[in-house]
Amino acid sequence: MYAMYLRKSRADKELEALGEGETLSRHKRILTELSQRGGYEIGGIYEEIVSGETIAARPQMQQLLADVEAGRWEGVLVMELERLARGDSIDQGVVARAFKLTGTLIITPAKVYDPLNEFDEEYFEFGLFMSRREYKTINRRLQAGRLASAKEGNFIGRFAPYGYDKVKIEGGRGYTLTPNDEADAVKLIYSLYVDEGVTPGLIAKRLTDMGYKPRNGGAQFPVASVRDILRNPVYCGKIRWKVREQRKKVVDGKVITQRLRTDGELYKGKHEAIISEEQWAAAQERTGKNPKKPIKFELANPFAHVLKCRECGRAMILRRNRRGEDYMICPNTLCEVSSAPYKVVEDYILEELRNSLNGLLLIKNSSCGSDNSIEISQLRKINAELEKVKAQQNKLYDLLEQEIYTQEIFIDRQIAIKAKREALEEQAAAITAKANKTINYDRTIKTLTELLENYNDLSPAERNKLLTESVLRIDYFRDKSNRYKQMPITVSVTLDL
Repeated sequence: MYAMYLRKSRADKELEALGEGETLSRHKRILTELSQRGGYEIGGIYEEIVSGETIAARPQMQQLLADVEAGRWEGVLVMELERLARGDSIDQGVVARAFKLTGTLIITPAKVYDPLNEFDEEYFEFGLFMSRREYKTINRRLQAGRLASAKEGNFIGRFAPYGYDKVKIEGGRGYTLTPNDEADAVKLIYSLYVDEGVTPGLIAKRLTDMGYKPRNGGAQFPVASVRDILRNPVYCGKIRWKVREQRKKVVDGKVITQRLRTDGELYKGKHEAIISEEQWAAAQERTGKNPKKPIKFELANPFAHVLKCRECGRAMILRRNRRGEDYMICPNTLCEVSSAPYKVVEDYILEELRNSLNGLLLIKNSSCGSDNSIEISQLRKINAELEKVKAQQNKLYDLLEQEIYTQEIFIDRQIAIKAKREALEEQAAAITAKANKTINYDRTIKTLTELLENYNDLSPAERNKLLTESVLRIDYFRDKSNRYKQMPITVSVTLDL
């Protein structure tokens, strides 16, 4: 059984822009014809839609290497050696070692490489070395071109910032920006922040109330977007270069890429400014007067990450009140669930936990055996589905021989049916394990007993620790209340058994 690996390169994207057609589809067709001519039965296709430099940035490549090391494939079909590895010498060594140790063939339209053959091995390693040099040369030219374009005042970002549209420069090369309908929101943000002293959080709420929508289509205007807009010099007519510089370091034997925020370099842009340079400078001055203070965090909510809103699924939070009662609230401002006093919610939860503990003690002391009739019924349905899938798989070969299916359609159908069969087999195994599993209630009973008996003497953090060890989640619901009609509270506990 053989696999197929497809990946776009930067050159492919440039050809697509010139109308050369979709790369992956074209390569897939070529490799399918190659498999048909060579009699290579394709059992899996790995399609990489990212153009990452390293293996760490390419999830499909990671999966392919794991399968190669497991001896799953006799060979891998790829358009050219360069598609496998263009990273540094460590990445190239990882790829070469995986194929060599398992004897997995590398099949390209030009040549079949046998990693166990001395001459093929040398040719393979030399090909990877040259592809790395080519990548570095291309990347160096690309970065030099981007810097030159920024110095000319062109916009070099992939996406236009909020308030602008990205447009092609007429009669020239590159792109620039033109203000759109969102520009009014940008002007309002700077006016509220600089002239009236409104905080970014209240500005975001004001924009949401006025009907302004973020680019991602969310219902609320994000506070983070307001802060980013206030920091971006593009709005006063500047182009920024190297504001998020990348630095690599080794952590626990792995290369980690950090994106550090820097002042960067500013160049005069060709685009129209939405605000004045004086407004932007005033915004930076005000931001600089409010440095972030280190926060000493101490858990105050014993139900943190456990108590969830039944309607929207968000974790309930504790709203402290120095002058009155503390409240448990849903942080989703669009959620219709009403808040409730913390002490009231706490009493309801403790009562439910006591009921759950009593129920566990009754089950443990009961002489009744577990009823697995539900699992047996589920297994019968899954086995029936498996028989249908096996029949479909056998029929595939008949359709291929009758030339009703092309080789490419056959491969796609074969992979889809195989994935479906594996998923059904995994479900069957999980249900079988569940049916045969004897539930041990002792751990949960012990943890709940300790929590309830010592609740008043425990800190919020200690309560939370015991809760997370015995409870999967607690669902909270209270219909919309007002000062005249207070609706009842409902809590339900799901134990971790």
